[in-house]
Amino acid sequence: MVANTFKRHPGRLWRKLGVGVILWFAAVPILAGYLRAQEDSGTAYYHAEKDLEVGQFYMKKGDVDAAIDRFQDAIKLKPNFARPRLLLGEAYEKKGDKGQALKYYKEYLEVLPKAPDAGKIRKRIEKLTKELDKNSPESS
Repeated sequence: MVANTFKRHPGRLWRKLGVGVILWFAAVPILAGYLRAQEDSGTAYYHAEKDLEVGQFYMKKGDVDAAIDRFQDAIKLKPNFARPRLLLGEAYEKKGDKGQALKYYKEYLEVLPKAPDAGKIRKRIEKLTKELDKNSPESS
């Protein structure tokens, strides 16, 4: 009986289902975008972690420049990721670029102010700042 009514008057079915169908078709792209963003976030984190692993491998092998490139790639993938900044500070310190090391140690503490090793990093920052001040031509 209901099916016959809708066959004779298809507009009634649309009125009954119309709002729900419209809402469904509006919600699908929003949901798809949300799921895509969640997936992208997960893959970005995964790739940033892999960049850290490869960068640490390069550091152990002594290729500091290659390690720096990988740590910077990790930051591009996850801008709020603190660990690559710490590793960049260490890499630049190993390379002898105290200014860049200082920059990345400070960024590390900005991103993760309550880091478990914050005290140790602050001491490194102090040490590097003193060394830079001592070696700067303005202090002569």
